[in-house]
Amino acid sequence: MNQLLQTHLPKIHALYKQQHSLQSLKDILLISLGNGEKRAKSASVFFDANELQADDWQAVGEKISQKITALSRHFDEPVCWLKVEWVVSEQHTTWGNLPNELAKYKRNYFRSGIAFRGITSPYLMATEMELNSHAALYQGADKALAGINQANLEKYIKARFSSKQMPQFADGLPVITFTTAGVFLDTSTQTCVPLSTLPRQHGRRRLADLNAGQTAELIALSTQYLSRQIKADGLFDYGSFPCFDKPIPTYNTLRHASSLYALLEGLELCQNLQNKPHAISHTISNSRLQTADLANIRQQVEQSLDYFIAHFVKDYDDKSYVLEINNEIKLGANAVAILAMVKYVQIFGKSDRSLSLLALCERLANGIVAMQTADGGFVHILDGETLAVKEKTRTIYYDGEAAFGLMRLYGETQDPRWLACVEKAFDFFIANHHEKAHDHWLSYCSNELIRYKPERRYFQFAVDNVKGYLNFIQNRLTTFPTLLELCMAFHKMLLKLDEFPEHQDVLKGFDVPAFYRALHTRANYLVNGFFFPEMAMHFANPRRILHGFFIRHHAFRVRIDDVEHYLSGYVHYHELLSSNRYPKSLTDAEAKDNAFTAENLAIATAGKWHIAPKANWRATGLSIFPKSFVKGHIVVARGKAMSTGYLPFAAVKSFVLKGASAIITDEPEKYENLGVPVLAVNNVRQATLDVARLARTAYQGGVWRNRQCRQNHHRGNAVCRLRQCGQNHPNPRQCQPAHRHCVEYGRYGTDGKTLGAGNGDWQYVAQQPACQA
Repeated sequence: MNQLLQTHLPKIHALYKQQHSLQSLKDILLISLGNGEKRAKSASVFFDANELQADDWQAVGEKISQKITALSRHFDEPVCWLKVEWVVSEQHTTWGNLPNELAKYKRNYFRSGIAFRGITSPYLMATEMELNSHAALYQGADKALAGINQANLEKYIKARFSSKQMPQFADGLPVITFTTAGVFLDTSTQTCVPLSTLPRQHGRRRLADLNAGQTAELIALSTQYLSRQIKADGLFDYGSFPCFDKPIPTYNTLRHASSLYALLEGLELCQNLQNKPHAISHTISNSRLQTADLANIRQQVEQSLDYFIAHFVKDYDDKSYVLEINNEIKLGANAVAILAMVKYVQIFGKSDRSLSLLALCERLANGIVAMQTADGGFVHILDGETLAVKEKTRTIYYDGEAAFGLMRLYGETQDPRWLACVEKAFDFFIANHHEKAHDHWLSYCSNELIRYKPERRYFQFAVDNVKGYLNFIQNRLTTFPTLLELCMAFHKMLLKLDEFPEHQDVLKGFDVPAFYRALHTRANYLVNGFFFPEMAMHFANPRRILHGFFIRHHAFRVRIDDVEHYLSGYVHYHELLSSNRYPKSLTDAEAKDNAFTAENLAIATAGKWHIAPKANWRATGLSIFPKSFVKGHIVVARGKAMSTGYLPFAAVKSFVLKGASAIITDEPEKYENLGVPVLAVNNVRQATLDVARLARTAYQGGVWRNRQCRQNHHRGNAVCRLRQCGQNHPNPRQCQPAHRHCVEYGRYGTDGKTLGAGNGDWQYVAQQPACQA
């Protein structure tokens, strides 16, 4: 480890110089060391004033090496993981005020460390990952917000610093909350990766937007993880709460079956990629799936499937049901069992075992049909002994699962009974507005039904199941992996819709480009739920959770169905990334509404692409200050002759990590290694105005026209973008007629009432006239 550190010390030093605190905690590095088998050991390394600011870090490297040697004595096996962090921002508060600050955050979403003044050392510091992995800010599942768990915090302070340094927790006790930057070193890959400083990504490595190879690696690693959860008898190791490695003491047969389905999806993709060595990245782990590994996963699936059939499936005359541990029959359990068995048949082909599984699927499908009511709905829960109705309705998930399972079976056997049952069910779903649930299973089953019955009402249901939900998909704080599944099923429906131009009007009022922005945002956001080694190292049993997926607000829970939903979503997302196939409705909308093509931007700004975009590249907008940024925007870097304004290098770099589509700059060499297209221009201010003019050529909405200056003003946040004045106007009337262009964004209503009564200077123009500039 010390050798790896010395190799990468110049890189660490360079990253430190880019961003570090100059306040109280500026002379401290935070070290975490682990062997992958037990919880990492953490320590603070204190330096003399300005020692870290020195040009030569040889002495710094020696101190880190000494601390590594000392911490290594806590481990029996060789250490393999090292994290080096430093403070980049500090906020000073008191112990009495800290609960109010924590209460601003959902539980486990407070992403800062905490420091106290020490007694025998300058400071007692615990990073965000140290605090969260010891549940020090988690008060229980019944508390929605973050808060101090005094017992866990004191236990950790005692173990980490000794009881002699325990603070006196009075209201006036000074407290510093802090955020860090840093690196993670891994001896198995011989890599040193920078850690993200973005709040929602904190604790994990920096990553650009996912590509097919990176997504394939996540799939391969999580497929192996899920297969490792199958025990010798065929049952799954159901899950755990990893802070203290506490097993989840329950079991769920429905989730057993649905996890097998996801595992088979992952296995299928891994098999397809086995002979394509460059199709899978290897940046997280050196692990490479070999033929023997895939065969072993299949054997584990067989074993688990055998156990499931022998112990959880019960025959009742001409039908079969999956029994839950509490002797309930759940509609959804039969459905996901069918999904798993049909997927097995699709992957491994026809055989005696496949025929046996399809025969069982028919009996399970008979059970689903028997649970359908006269109106097309389904009974959700039966008693396992008497088959009496126990609960008419429990969760809308079961309805979608049932329809999806039957459609997959219909696709394999073409038995009209299953299609008839689903059509009847959809009559019920539509009449009872099931689309308002925005359920991923309903998205799956509607897409499957449309393959065989491409009727307008089914297309419309699929659209309505997503419509009005895009903001939630794009911006939801929790990872919510089923949102990606919802999106991927809808994406496939949009591809199918291309074949039926007579039904295109079902998309009226639906923003297809916004849907794809939400889809890609959610897919990349799910990475925050993956147990990278730099996160797993802080928990009680790193090896048990490594490369699994977790739910942060449920105490970082790792459960087989959590992994299942992440895995299924990524399998389908990989299909999109590798094919790069999008529906005509998207390309038509982009061609109509978006003037920001590579060619148009170069012409409009008289610029030249220093790093050219890929084919079909488009941007969604332009940002020149932080609060205006949206993923997909081009960011404009501060000009080389400017001391203020626009975006400095650190902000540009941050927005690239958040999904900026390109950079406009007059210093192209400075930004050429950030991994996005770079447009070189002579003057960034003039280029901004040029891009604004370009945007106006594509704008089809209403505008406000100032009768005095005869310019066109987009409704907006009332920010005048003129180089002549550079002012922020509270309303459009303050724009002077002398300005050549005044482009306004966002807050004025189309009825004109918000402009104030009695002023005739402004009139609303329903369709933007040609640019008068």
